[in-house]
Amino acid sequence: MFETSSHVYIVMELVTGGELFDRIVAKDHYSETEAASVFVEVMSAIDYIHSIGIVHRDIKPENVLYGSEAANAPVKVADFGLGRIIQGSEEEVRHLAW
Repeated sequence: MFETSSHVYIVMELVTGGELFDRIVAKDHYSETEAASVFVEVMSAIDYIHSIGIVHRDIKPENVLYGSEAANAPVKVADFGLGRIIQGSEEEVRHLAW
């Protein structure tokens, strides 16, 4: 977000790969290796947002999006509608989030 005296600009990233949920449903078998890879990426994102005082509060496959349709596309955590900004130490944020 960028703000001037007369405008607020919101910069967003275009992600075109669809939801994690849809990829899981479309596969006959979702391997442990695939799940582990996505899990590590999501937990890395959660660790980052917790470190800056934000909690998501609605992590689910529908809120994890793929950056593109490529099989190895990075995942993005989306939909912070239930999220909150928490004031306090990183340890306090982690405790409140879980």
